[in-house]
Amino acid sequence: MPVDFCLDVSGKAGYTCNFLASSISALAVDMEKGALSEPQLCSPPHAGIPEKVLKIPPSAGAKALGFPEGFPEDASHPHGVACDPSGKWLVMGDLGTNNMSVYSLPVGESFTSGAADFVLEAHKAADANRHGGGGPRQIVFAADGKTLYCVSELDHTVCSYSFDAATGKMAEVGTPQTTLGPDGQAWLDSIPPLPHNYNAQPNYNSGIAISPDGKHVYTTQRGADSVAGFVVA
Repeated sequence: MPVDFCLDVSGKAGYTCNFLASSISALAVDMEKGALSEPQLCSPPHAGIPEKVLKIPPSAGAKALGFPEGFPEDASHPHGVACDPSGKWLVMGDLGTNNMSVYSLPVGESFTSGAADFVLEAHKAADANRHGGGGPRQIVFAADGKTLYCVSELDHTVCSYSFDAATGKMAEVGTPQTTLGPDGQAWLDSIPPLPHNYNAQPNYNSGIAISPDGKHVYTTQRGADSVAGFVVA
């Protein structure tokens, strides 16, 4: 189940996130024909379902759909990939492990072994949220490659990270910002759990984009049915 795809700066390699298969694929690109090679796979490790999540029974919707206990934090579920503009690194956001993982390019031992060159745990979800982590979903680099933005699916936020192209290391900058506006929490609190949703929340963030001049970041929200815009300081 590929849920995201990106090309490196040369256009000669592509990468997918395979959400249900708990893997990332690297594919060579035939520049003349546009054809893709057989995938080379990376399987990120998973440390286990967060204790907080284990204490909360799955929703009726999750049971009806046959989702496993703790889904989507039951396993690694890669959901976003982006190559940095220098061409040296591939960054992956993992909704299941709540990690941001960095792999050196061209892919080598860190990719094939699943042991990323650098791993940063994303922020935890608030106590009132049924999930353990914010749940990194989609990611995008600023044009200069020094900043990376990530929309979190499970806690209605967007985050920014500094990125060092020399080392592949990243660090969270500032605090996660809600994508639901100033009245977002009141809106969430006013809506009862939806039994048809797999984990009974009224909103799940989805996409992210940055303007060409790098001055604005936009995210989309499923449930709130909205687009949020942020000024980049």
